Order: sequence, then structure tokens, then C-alpha cells
Amino acid sequence: MVSVRQRRRASSQPLPKPKVHEDVATKFGFRTSLSMLGLAACTVLTVPVPVMALYRGDVVPPNVMLSDVMACHPVYEAVYTWFWGMTMCAGCFVFREASLYWAREAPELRPDIGRLLSVMYVIITPCLIGLVSFQYRHESKGLASEVYLDSDFLQYSMHTVFTSIFFVAVSGLSFIISQRIMPVLEKKGLVHPVDRLWGAAAGQLLVGLLVPAAILRLLHLFYDDVFWSIPLVVAELIFIQGSVIACFCGTKKLMMALDAEDPIIELDHWWAKLQDVYVDVYVPETALGCILSRPRRIGFRCWLSGAALCATTFLTLLLPMVGLYRGDVVVPDVMLSDLMACHPVYEAFYTWLWGFTMLSVCFVLREATLHWRKEMPLIVPATGRLLTIMYTVLTPCLIGLVAFQSRRFDFDVGFLDTNFFQYLMHVVFTSIFFLAVVAIAFIMTWQLLPKLGEQGLVHPADGFWAASVGKALVMLLAPTAVVRCLHLFHDQMQWAVPMLVAELAFIQGGVIVCFVGTARLMMELDAADPIMKIGHFILR
Repeated sequence: MVSVRQRRRASSQPLPKPKVHEDVATKFGFRTSLSMLGLAACTVLTVPVPVMALYRGDVVPPNVMLSDVMACHPVYEAVYTWFWGMTMCAGCFVFREASLYWAREAPELRPDIGRLLSVMYVIITPCLIGLVSFQYRHESKGLASEVYLDSDFLQYSMHTVFTSIFFVAVSGLSFIISQRIMPVLEKKGLVHPVDRLWGAAAGQLLVGLLVPAAILRLLHLFYDDVFWSIPLVVAELIFIQGSVIACFCGTKKLMMALDAEDPIIELDHWWAKLQDVYVDVYVPETALGCILSRPRRIGFRCWLSGAALCATTFLTLLLPMVGLYRGDVVVPDVMLSDLMACHPVYEAFYTWLWGFTMLSVCFVLREATLHWRKEMPLIVPATGRLLTIMYTVLTPCLIGLVAFQSRRFDFDVGFLDTNFFQYLMHVVFTSIFFLAVVAIAFIMTWQLLPKLGEQGLVHPADGFWAASVGKALVMLLAPTAVVRCLHLFHDQMQWAVPMLVAELAFIQGGVIVCFVGTARLMMELDAADPIMKIGHFILR
């Protein structure tokens, strides 16, 4: 029987020393670099860019919200779409890495981690991509009945809905971290004091700021928009900057410790030797029975993977058919770039759904590489190359090519025309994007799948889809480049449709390698380690 004095003496003893502390090895590696990149990108959007817009007179009071800055010029719109997409991608990556560590060291946090990831991927991510895709238009704020048929009003309504849900979800995420996860980590000594300071302070600020910010918004809308515009934009900037501080500064020391413990990429292993290149995916018969008998479950990973596959299929098949049928695009301007730039609604849908698809790709491949690295350390260098290309090349280029639209420009004006600048940036991002897709397909097909198959770590169906489509993508690169050159310099009318078919095959093939080529693995992971259980979703 424990006495009251013994309980008091035990409660007065200091907490266990944090595992992520000054004496733990840290390293400024891939995770930390991506985290700091996300913080820098969002800081640029919340401080220098709005100040420059005010100084240049691109926005004037009372229309000084970040939504007004985004909508005042296509270049601002492109910059905000690109940088905020990068920030969102980095935030999803950092929270997933941190949640894996938390779930491993504190299993009792799994329900709260499931809520955190669900809010992050199901609410915050689509809403952020949606609010930068559907731009805010002041001229669309009329209340007449005919305005509902106006595309500007549609964009205004969608932007308002996405923005409102986004801020509420950020506040809810901050509550989960600061009030439910952080106290448990602190009791178990699993959080660095610096991370605890930034994460708890910024999280509590976001929770407490939600109601005052909503009141300011109502006063700005219905009382005096001139007087309340500055307080509202200050609250908006504090909310956004506080969220990235809670995410990136609140996990910086943890990311450095994980980089030292399990580095994603080592530069010494960057160049693969030719003798290490494999071609065929072979699964031994002894491992086949074990693979087929593994339990599977359709959970969070599978739903996210399927939703992203459906979104890409919608963008590459249904939407181009609608554009051609309606006459929004005509030959020879029938590329997806032309469809995106032909109308703001197309642009908004492509930006939103492609951003969601890219984040889903990052999530699925990271989940797969975590499993592969744990089961087979031999492939750590190859997975490091894959993740580096995905996060530092593929993701920025996809966000960039949908942010900088390909528009008609005046050849006489040349570099002084903003449309030419956007066209040039779009071409550069698109070219690098397709090369990165081929590089990832090459790594998957020739360096990862053969070794995984030999060890019985890949399902035959996953190996078939990933290997066959991946090889097709690698072999399709050269013909696509030739068709593109013929389309540009020989006859646009004749080569427009072949170029469109090659483009659609490239994009659809890439998502098939990612989502269909890991479908069984995601089901196995959902059965072995479910991210979220529906019964635990609602907070008691």
C-alpha cells in the first residue's frame, strides 16, 4: 500500500529527461531542410510580398487581405499558389514524420495522432489548395439572383468556404497538438524544451485567436470595412505565421534528431553503380504464400490513395473531354496547359485537384519507403534518392507548372510581358517535371522492385503494375520529346493530338505506378498499423 507521503514524494520528483535533448545526436539533414524550406516559403508570403504589394499600390485599403493580394495580378496568384503548395507539402511531411515517432514512443497517443492526420489530410490540405485555386474577386460580391450564374461569384463563394473551414481546422489541429499530444509527450520526456516552447505557445495562440478573428471578420464585413481592414489582416497574418511556427519550429529539434538517427539520404550513396541496376521483379515461391496470406484492410491510406487516383483520372480524361465538347479549347491548343489557362474555373479545378494529388503521392510513397527501409536496410540509398527527387524536384515543379499558367503573349514585348514570363516558367517547370517522373519510375522499376521482390516484400500485383507501367514511362520519354519538338517546330495542327495523348499517358502512368503499384502494401499497412479508427475520431 502506497502512502500519501510516498505519492507526494514521487509526484515531486523531476520528469524523465527528454530523449530529444541536447545530449541526443542531431543533424541538419533532409527532414530539417524541408522543414526550414516550408517555414521560409510561408514567411515570404506573409511579410515581404504583402508589403511589396502595398508599396507598389497593387492593393489599397480596405482590400488588403492576402486574398486581395493573390487576386490583384496573375504573378501574385502564381507565387502564392507555388509557395503555399510547397508549405503544405512540407507541413504534411513533417507532421507525418513526427507522428510516427510519437506513435512509436507513446502508443497511447495513437487515437489523437489519427485525428491529427485526418484533419491535416482530409480538411486542411484540400481547403488550402482550394482557397488558392478559387481566387477571391471583389466585383463578384453582388447579391442579385443572376450573380449565382457568374463564374466569379462561384470562385468567391468557394474561396470563402475553403478559407473559413481552413482557419477552423487549423485551430482544431492546434488544440489537438497543444492540449492533447504535447502534455503526454512532456510527461514522458519525449519533447525537446525548445520544441515544447514553440509548439505549445503557438498552438495556444491559434486556439485563443479563433473567436477574436471571427469577430473582426464580422465587423469588417458588416460594420466598417475601411477601419477594420488593418486589424483583420494583422490577425490573418498572425494566424498563418503562427500555424507554420507551431508546425516547423515546434518540431525542429525532433527532425534533427530523426535525421541523425535515420537519415533519409546520404550523399555518398547518391550515384548508383551500374552493376547494381536490376531489371526484372522476381518473387520467390517460398515467399509467395506468406505475401498472399497477409491481412489487409481498406483504411485511411487506401482511401487517400484511391481519392487521389480518381482526382487525376478526372483531370486527365473527363475534364479535357468537357473542354473539347464545349469548345473551350480547339486544335491545336488542346494541351492540358491550354485547358488550364482557357478559363479561371478550369484553372481552379486543376490547381486544387493536382495539388491534392501531389500531396497524396508524397504521403503514399513515404509510407511505402518507411516500410521498405525497415524491412530491408539494403535499399535505404535508393529510397533516399526517390524521396529527394520527389520532394525537391517533382513537387516544386508540379506546383510551379499549375501556378504559372501558359498564356498567349506578345512577341514584340518579349521578356517585358508578364504572360511571356509565366509561359517561360511553365515550360521550364513542365519539362523538369516529366524528367523527374521518369527518374522516379526508373528508381522504382530498376532499383527497388527487384530487390524487394527477392525478399518477398512486394505483392505480385503491385510489382506487375509498378514494373510494367514504370518501364513504359522510361521508354516513352524519348518519343514524347520528339513529338513535342515536332509539335513546336513542324506542324502544330498535325501533332497536337499525338502530343496530348502522350501527355495524358505520362501523367496517368505516373499515378498508376504510385497508387496502383502500392495498393496492396497500403492495405497491409492499414491492417497492421491503422492511422485512424472511426470509433476514436470524435473527441470525448
